[in-house]
This record gives sequence, C-alpha cells and structure tokens, in this order.
Amino acid sequence: MKRLGLLRHAKSDWDDLSLRDFDRGLNKRGRKGAALMGAHIRDSGVKWDMALASPAERVKRTLEASGLELPTRFEEDAYLADAASLMTLLRTVDDDQGAVLLAAHNPGLQELALELVPDDGETPLFDEIMRKYPTAAY
Repeated sequence: MKRLGLLRHAKSDWDDLSLRDFDRGLNKRGRKGAALMGAHIRDSGVKWDMALASPAERVKRTLEASGLELPTRFEEDAYLADAASLMTLLRTVDDDQGAVLLAAHNPGLQELALELVPDDGETPLFDEIMRKYPTAAY
C-alpha cells in the first residue's frame, strides 16, 4: 500500500435508544456530512483501490452516503479498534492495493493518525488532529 486515507464515520443517529451502538445509523447531519466528504475525497484525485472498514452500521451508511463506491472489506476487528489493532488490520492488505481508505471509529483513527504523522512543529494539521478528529473527518 502506497497511500492510506483515514475516514471517521459521519454523525450517528441517537434517536432510537433501543439500538445497540453497533446498529446505529446516521442522522440527517451525518448523511449530509458523508456526502460532502465523499465529494471532497473524490475531488482529491486519488484513485482508491479499496476500503477497509468497520462493519458497524454507521460506517456502512457513511460509505454509502459518500458515493465513493469502493470495493470494501468489512472487518469485525475494526469496530472501535485502537491504533495498534488498526495497524494490524492494515498489514493484512495485499501489497498490490496501492491506495486504501480505512473507515472506522475514534479514538482509534485519531490515535493512528497521530502515530503515523510526526509532530515536526511545521504541520498545522497535526495540532488540529491532536485537538479533535470529528465525525466525517478525512
């Protein structure tokens, strides 16, 4: 893999409190955010080979609403995974996959981003990621 993208799921729906965390979808703001982020990701010009994703409903709905239409491998171990677990999953991706979009949850995605990007004092986005990795962040 030569390129890695990190996508946090969009804003989840809390209207039905009887649903398990795993089964919560997206609220209206989440669907809109996922569509906007999908357009942003497409506009970046990267040709993604695949998505590696948590099977949680909100991640599935985020990918769907993004309109990216990527071949997706859903992995149970990505659900609420920490950075180390996400790295373990990434190591299972075939070398011929040049660009992989990892779609999952916080705090694992934020931790992973902070581990992969050094704090060189010259990257303003590092401070942003350190402060917050919001829903639908890419």
